[in-house]
Amino acid sequence: MKLSIRHTFPCTVEQFWESYWDEGLDAEFQRTSTMRRTLLSEVVEDGKRVRHQRFESSVELPAPVAAALGTKTLAYEQITAIDAADSSLSWRVLPPIYKDRIKAEGQMTVRPSTGGCERVVEGVVEVKIALFGGRIESLVVENLQRSEDLSAALRTRWLVARFGGG
Repeated sequence: MKLSIRHTFPCTVEQFWESYWDEGLDAEFQRTSTMRRTLLSEVVEDGKRVRHQRFESSVELPAPVAAALGTKTLAYEQITAIDAADSSLSWRVLPPIYKDRIKAEGQMTVRPSTGGCERVVEGVVEVKIALFGGRIESLVVENLQRSEDLSAALRTRWLVARFGGG
């Protein structure tokens, strides 16, 4: 299933990336999120900042999905590579199970747009598990959309307070 999420922010591209690295804003994301994030490692490779993180949800999965996955909550690791020179970020999920049947990866770009900048998240979520694959894909994409919408609202409030809206 393809994923495409777009949000416009009242700031420059540089201000967007400044917000991306802000520890106070990150703490607020963590406080309001149902996903807990743990940084496992961070290195610079080929000019890109590469993060390896673990994500764990505090929300239980629907019973049939939990049965298919063998776990009550969603947990996974993710590799993220941020290319400041290109104003982009690529991400790839490392599933704890069914590694050969689950694929989730994509890219985020931030570009100037009218009134500020636009963040575009595009990717693919594929789950090849009989009977439940499509449902799991839909749940993941719905949760990502909801999470990105909430984070965009929070980031916009932070940007307006910090920079006055562009």
